Amino acid sequence: MFIDQKVFEYSKYKEDGSYVVKELSGSFGEPLKIELEAFLRAVRNDEEPPITGEDGLKALEVAIECLK
Repeated sequence: MFIDQKVFEYSKYKEDGSYVVKELSGSFGEPLKIELEAFLRAVRNDEEPPITGEDGLKALEVAIECLK
């Protein structure tokens, strides 16, 4: 669930409709803040950000195609 920042893994689905649910752990935070901090770190350290401008352009192209 995005608002709760929880991730679940559903596996071992059976014909009777039952399955195993496992909550996965991870480090969570406010996504926009994390993205901006990574960008600032890249600028300050003169390195490529984790998500490049090319990555953003590709994501935008996919989103536009989905809207067609």
